[in-house]
Amino acid sequence: AREKLHEAGEKPRLAAAHRAWFVNHAEEISRMFGGQQHEIWRRRIEDDQANIHAALELSRHAGDSPEIDLRLAVALGAYWDMYGYWRTGRAWLERALDVAPDADPLLRARALFRAGSLAHRQGDFADARTRLEQSLDLLRGTGHDRMIADVLSQLGMIASALGENERARELLLEALELHRRVAHTVSTASTLEQLGAISIDLDELERAAAYLEESRALFESAGFSQGIAVVLCEMAEVARRRCDLDRAAALLDESLSVSREGGFELLVAHATVLKADLASDRGELDEAHRTCAAALDSASRLGATEQVSLALECLAKISAARGEASRALILAGSAERLREAMREPLRPVARAALDEVLDTARRAVGDDAARYAVEAGRAMTIDRAVGFALGAGETAAGVDSSG
Repeated sequence: AREKLHEAGEKPRLAAAHRAWFVNHAEEISRMFGGQQHEIWRRRIEDDQANIHAALELSRHAGDSPEIDLRLAVALGAYWDMYGYWRTGRAWLERALDVAPDADPLLRARALFRAGSLAHRQGDFADARTRLEQSLDLLRGTGHDRMIADVLSQLGMIASALGENERARELLLEALELHRRVAHTVSTASTLEQLGAISIDLDELERAAAYLEESRALFESAGFSQGIAVVLCEMAEVARRRCDLDRAAALLDESLSVSREGGFELLVAHATVLKADLASDRGELDEAHRTCAAALDSASRLGATEQVSLALECLAKISAARGEASRALILAGSAERLREAMREPLRPVARAALDEVLDTARRAVGDDAARYAVEAGRAMTIDRAVGFALGAGETAAGVDSSG
């Protein structure tokens, strides 16, 4: 089919017809997303990658049907979002929005939602909020309750990431009411998972456990494996807070198994960092270091800045526990700078635990040396920080704060 698309490029009328056919095809299979046929949807999108790229390129060069281009980008948005094609997807959506300012308002609302979601994934919270609020403005009063709920959920997640927990809960509870009203299982489960995460941060563990158990049950009833993997990580955090480390480890192992089977590389990296942090808590420092280094390498290759930050913070704790105070402070400084760039702070309890470890490291080296080490870490590029963390020929003593 890719050859047909390229051949069509030489014949404008045939090109337009073939592109329209592919857009209809992409929209048809996108309806499988998030339901019992989700894995079929994923495989069909993956099998169609050559056609997708050809259709996108044809749209870009033709420039004659901006609304069709926007429909194609929207149909592919969920795949880009879920499987890590954030930079590519966001670029295509933003281009399609720019060239179709007069497109159907509902279509623009969908595109703005997807562009906002991808901006959120990349840590660009200001742009994400702007696009999501634009989407919400177009949707209010239309009766599209599910879409409104999806936008509210994203806005709630951004508020949570920025530490605005009460505002986040308000948005998510409004979204949950709408998701229950339209009886969309996966969206209801996702919102419950988000409410569970906020409850953890507010140290409301009983409420968190209830939200997460219901979320898991709904994800399982829908056969939505990615959601199951995510909620298992949050359930592991509840177990960890309750000092049930064996249960936390078992839940993380289950999440890793689901993620590997589903091909969710980002979730594999995330759960692996959490497992390394758990091993560190148990004093299993060599195992924790091996596990975290592997997760950092994977997260770096995926371009997953949040998971890179988590891994650097975990390695900082491990270094401090090994008596490598300067190294711990350098790693913490590099993670701190990444989080500032993302505007995504570390979760409160994790922040307190890391600060306690770093205070001990500061006392070990003295205030001046501690400031120097942190600034040296902050001056590092992400690639240099990863290389330093993985021991790529650089020692703490050899790091210059000039970057």
